[in-house]
Amino acid sequence: MNLQNDKNRIGEWDIAFLSGEKGPSILDFIGQKPLLILFFNYTSSHFMKNGIEQVNKISGLYPELKIIGIHTSNNGLDLNAEVIDQIRNIQKTSFRIFKDNNGSSAKAYQIEDTPHWILLDKNGLAVKSFSGCSLSQMQNLDYHLMELIGLE
Repeated sequence: MNLQNDKNRIGEWDIAFLSGEKGPSILDFIGQKPLLILFFNYTSSHFMKNGIEQVNKISGLYPELKIIGIHTSNNGLDLNAEVIDQIRNIQKTSFRIFKDNNGSSAKAYQIEDTPHWILLDKNGLAVKSFSGCSLSQMQNLDYHLMELIGLE
């Protein structure tokens, strides 16, 4: 993971709104509430089968958590924004989706596989970072969320 000054502080990303306009800075999300960043690709059948259901569940259980999705072409096809938005609507995705410009953010964060989850506390420090969406991984994420949200 790309770290800056402090140990476990996440670096800047290069993302865009689905409209193509430059996306927000990571700093726009720091200091408000814990943040769950999900790097994913809709062409992953494993993510489509398990990941979306899991992140929608997390969204319902933890309203005090900000969740954003970053669709990346890293290890997957580079879908255009219109296709991403259509799939998002069909899947009833409960989180805001941005597009990773040329997979550059996934590369900068050294993400080798998707889905990849990064949990940050409200100060922007990485609490948990992992790839996959197996039941045990989701239970582990849930444990970290309960611990983090309980301490907020």
